[in-house]
Amino acid sequence: MVFDYDSNNCMANKGSTQSIPMEQVSEASMDFKSLSSARAKLETQDLQITTLDDKHYRFPIEEGPPLIGVCNVLKQIGFRNRKNADMKASIFVG
Repeated sequence: MVFDYDSNNCMANKGSTQSIPMEQVSEASMDFKSLSSARAKLETQDLQITTLDDKHYRFPIEEGPPLIGVCNVLKQIGFRNRKNADMKASIFVG
């Protein structure tokens, strides 16, 4: 499974489409530091994804529930992927 996004609104890779394999998602978060209001979670539009190989992606998603929902799903996928990566690493170590 692959997570595709259009980076037209991103600074890097402007105008291109990027693909992130779901198996590589490590973490997902929203950037609240750039916002000052108490409603920051509902107003932010930037989703940040970090992959297992420590690459960082940032892209816009519709604010509010759509962003929060996508972020929560990707957080769960990231948790599963980190857990699987830790299990694989422990097999090779021990």
